[in-house]
Amino acid sequence: MRFVMVSPDSRQPRCRCQAENPLIALSRFPKPALNAFEDVCKETKPAAIYLLTTYQNPTTVTMSLGRRAHIAKIARRYGVKIIEDDVYSLLSPSPLTPISAMAPEISWYLLGTAKSFAAGLKLAYLVAPTADEAACVFWPGVRATYWMATPMSAALMSGFIRRGDDQAILSAVKAELRNRHELLDRILCNCRYVTDPGCLHVWLPLPEGTSSKELAAAIKSDGVQVADSSSYASQTFVPPEAIRVGIGNPETISVLDRGLATLHRHLPLSK
Repeated sequence: MRFVMVSPDSRQPRCRCQAENPLIALSRFPKPALNAFEDVCKETKPAAIYLLTTYQNPTTVTMSLGRRAHIAKIARRYGVKIIEDDVYSLLSPSPLTPISAMAPEISWYLLGTAKSFAAGLKLAYLVAPTADEAACVFWPGVRATYWMATPMSAALMSGFIRRGDDQAILSAVKAELRNRHELLDRILCNCRYVTDPGCLHVWLPLPEGTSSKELAAAIKSDGVQVADSSSYASQTFVPPEAIRVGIGNPETISVLDRGLATLHRHLPLSK
């Protein structure tokens, strides 16, 4: 039994060590091949495909509606289950239809709360193909990856939804994120980077000859933590030179301001 994973995210070597079944990664670099997924289906007959369709980590890319429909069609044709991680979609100003909604009979849709509501609210909602399939996977006795939702987190989130507080929290998070993106645009105005108004991170491609590892180390020596592109790739894949910057992590916008100023001083494009 094999599983397909789209994108260089999820620290593939670690995933392979933990997974009972082998993983096949479909990379987005240098560009996603339209028929790559179907080729894998023909050659290896995978059991499932895992996708992060909105604000892919680290590249910030959101999969287009056309590509979502294409993947849903292929998955249905070859009987491949879809596992869609939509953890960032609540922050998007214009969220797209999930792949899971295009092929609900074969899809497992996951929506977490930690990214969009509060980092400490470790909770996720699942939409399974059927209630019976969900029961077989999660209960009873399947304890390897799941036991129960944390009661406190579940109670808090349920209360937020009943009272309408969830929408108020989302609005506040989006407003803060807009302020942070405005700051980002102002400080890195002469730099090349990729992001989206609802995205919590930024992807900065680097000019040829620049080492992302060396640049990340230099920035860290000045007290700012960023991630180089190789930390998101498998040992057999050479990613493009780039760094990922999280703009949601700093506790206040003033801390982010200082961090981005430090980053700007180190970026080759700003010199």
